[in-house]
Amino acid sequence: MIKINNLEKAYKNKTVLRIDELSFESGCLYLLCGANGAGKSTLVKSILKIIDYYGDIKIDSKIIGYLPERFPEISYISTFTFLKCLKIDGNYQRIEELATYFDLDLKKSISSLSKGNLQKVMIIQAIMNYANIMIFDEPLNGLDISNQKKFIDLLKTLKDENRCIIITTHYPSYYSSIGDKTIYLEQGNIYEAN
Repeated sequence: MIKINNLEKAYKNKTVLRIDELSFESGCLYLLCGANGAGKSTLVKSILKIIDYYGDIKIDSKIIGYLPERFPEISYISTFTFLKCLKIDGNYQRIEELATYFDLDLKKSISSLSKGNLQKVMIIQAIMNYANIMIFDEPLNGLDISNQKKFIDLLKTLKDENRCIIITTHYPSYYSSIGDKTIYLEQGNIYEAN
């Protein structure tokens, strides 16, 4: 689904990411791990074409579902209105199904939601368009134990649907039952992948 060759990113003449070769396949769940500043976010932003870089990234998907680490600043629109604006095919039943799964009230305004419910909204928007590639940045943040389990179970379903899933995390053990490959980054370089 994703093939990376000779990827390099520098800021102010300082190289922050250098990857000779890396692939992400469909039907697999990958964990990107490393300390803050290790290059995880830079790699993700490169895949998403949010930043400029040197090298070659080939992506075999028209859309990518993405859950960012921080929720965008949105005020008083309803949760359903926010999600509806991001739904590509107009199939709003999918939104309702996922909201029911996570016990999320779609009528509430975004500004009134707790941190955990905001995280549910962002998870839903990342998966509701049936993207073949899905990238989650610390998706368990703010979720209670029950909803963490729901999310892990949902990831299993997405893997069974042959989707390529990438998760950046400081806690790879949370995904030990479903992770296929763990990629460790340090100072912008892959130093271990298993």
